[in-house]
Amino acid sequence: DCKKWLVARKTSVLGWYANHKRRIESSSLSAKPSSARWYRRHRNKEDPWVSLTDHHVAYRRQEILFGEASTPHHTQVLIPHGGADVFIRHKILTYAWRRIRGTYSPGYARNANGKGSDSRVRTLAAAMKACDANKNCHAVTCERGSVKRCTLRSSKTTRTSPSGEHTLIRLGEGGEGTWHKRAGVYSGGYAKKLGKRGL
Repeated sequence: DCKKWLVARKTSVLGWYANHKRRIESSSLSAKPSSARWYRRHRNKEDPWVSLTDHHVAYRRQEILFGEASTPHHTQVLIPHGGADVFIRHKILTYAWRRIRGTYSPGYARNANGKGSDSRVRTLAAAMKACDANKNCHAVTCERGSVKRCTLRSSKTTRTSPSGEHTLIRLGEGGEGTWHKRAGVYSGGYAKKLGKRGL
């Protein structure tokens, strides 16, 4: 019935530990991060024990939310609450980007479903997000001096733009980048894709 719950990162649950504090991002006890002593030992099939509070306190308070191997002890809390659900967030791909000023990338990207072209005008932030989610997109080109008129591009190559457009090339997985604007500079040469294929 979701009256008792917690959110924890993968790194908090995995690993090997015994009665060690593990970080809880938020829970039914606190919206702020907290910690509790859990168990995940090599030879104990019932591990990991995941609880709202320290394990040796939680089993008396019926605050243990997860145990493996269909272990009946310490899981009495599940019965009156109709069992338990475990939700695992799938990995969200983010990419590193490289800005190449004074260039444009030819060719609109096809829509994410592969039908038609995606030539819609977006803000830079919205275009980068849409490109990350579209396997047919490899770059974003914005009009000169504008971060509100950007389009998705399919081409990995760039060409000199007499109108002063600038292109952002999607390199590959690498986390969200940090951007610094520097006027009067250009990048000579193309970035290499962070993956099996070059640019």
